[in-house]
Amino acid sequence: MRKFFGTRSFYKELLIVTMPIAIQQFISSFVNILDMIMINQYYGSATATSAIAIASRYYNSFNMLMLSFAVGIAIYIAQFHGAKNKERLRQVFGISLLFCISISIIAFLFGFFATDSILNFFLGMSHDPDRDLLFQYGSTYLRIISIAFLMHGITNALVFAFRPVKMTRIPLYSAIGATIANALFNFLLIYGIWFFPELGIKGAAIATIITRSVELAIVMGYYLIKKPPFHGSFKEIFVMPWHLVKEVISKCKTLFFSQMLTESVFIFMLFVFFRVDRGGTSTGVAGIMISQQITDLVMVFVAGMGTAASVLIGSRLGENKIQEARDNARYQIGYVTIFGILAFFFMISLIPFVPMLFQFAPEDTYLIRMIIILQAFALPFSIFSMNVIFILRSGGYTKAAVYINNLIYIGFKVPIIAILLFFLNTRFAIFGSFESINNNLNFIQRYLHFTGSRIQSSNFIRRLDDMSGGAGFIVFVFMVDRSLEMLRFLISVKLYRSAKWYHNLAMTL
Repeated sequence: MRKFFGTRSFYKELLIVTMPIAIQQFISSFVNILDMIMINQYYGSATATSAIAIASRYYNSFNMLMLSFAVGIAIYIAQFHGAKNKERLRQVFGISLLFCISISIIAFLFGFFATDSILNFFLGMSHDPDRDLLFQYGSTYLRIISIAFLMHGITNALVFAFRPVKMTRIPLYSAIGATIANALFNFLLIYGIWFFPELGIKGAAIATIITRSVELAIVMGYYLIKKPPFHGSFKEIFVMPWHLVKEVISKCKTLFFSQMLTESVFIFMLFVFFRVDRGGTSTGVAGIMISQQITDLVMVFVAGMGTAASVLIGSRLGENKIQEARDNARYQIGYVTIFGILAFFFMISLIPFVPMLFQFAPEDTYLIRMIIILQAFALPFSIFSMNVIFILRSGGYTKAAVYINNLIYIGFKVPIIAILLFFLNTRFAIFGSFESINNNLNFIQRYLHFTGSRIQSSNFIRRLDDMSGGAGFIVFVFMVDRSLEMLRFLISVKLYRSAKWYHNLAMTL
């Protein structure tokens, strides 16, 4: 066990790298929860919160696609920085900048001009009595926050270039400035304080645009004034050899493809939870959204582990200190194992505060409590798996995310959840074409009704109904979803022990 505990110098460097990122993530997560509290209390129902869930899932999906490439570039930035190769450092930053801007433009165009199609996909034939209102809220919020993509692409490229060169305080400063702007303008524009108009959910969306603008202004200001190692002229940044572009894309495309599959699964799960909820309402979606925000808040225990892997492991590999890089990886494994366990207890301790902060009916509060408990049990396994991906990625082994995430999500989660969704849940409202087929094929309809009644009348589901205020089936689906984190954990342990991930990429380019 002692081999998983590092030296004092390791923890000192780890603290220097991760503390600004942890503070940044805590601030961002706290403000996201504050947004949801404000919107929930303003409207007094789960409808607006669920509308934000839809828009946020779209926004986060494209954002994670940008980040997957920016994180891949960070591997090269860390190793070229360790090798003191400023020419290649600037060029890979230029590749990241071009890609992030391209993705942000695509995300804006779809989000702004195809808003209704996106909302219809998620809501489908929902039985929610407030469906029209949910559609209206979601459409308004999504169309406005799509504009924020135009700023956020540049910000992502800069932030994930600052971190691997140990300038982690700059993203922290931008997060603090953006957080202040977000909290202030949310308060002013949602409630109409002072001379500002009372805009409700529209005000929250406008506050997001202001927040992203402030964030970009801060990181761009630091880039121009501080002139980090990747700073350069237009020619130095955007003129690069084709073999470098091909090499970077060949490594990053795996990360991008893996993240694209992961986000597709997340979208699928939101699609599912809109349909398996109690009576077709949107309470479960709101509960899952709240639990995820609390999870993000708890994740500050291990925030910055991806950057830590780039700096503590990737930079050592760039300096050709292979054994030191492997030692640091082992120490990082020990760190996240301990804090994963602490994160479980911390998340459980937050449960009593949920009814104080959100306005839900008592039965809805029971549901949210069950979801948070399930999230907490899965959290240590999720944290460990994520950290292994960070470590293996720092040496260029980008296939780790495919094996740890996509193999489980595509090979197990989607088929299992799809079976539960299409065959075992009679309260499910699917697309009209499928519903028409079921109506015409009576024997299929009778079979679906039979199996659905059987599982929903089982003692286990009834107990879940009692504990969650009548939402036993959605808890069951979420339980299946979270239990697969243990399988991800086992695969990550196997990969960490067997994969040859410790490569010096800087020597090959």
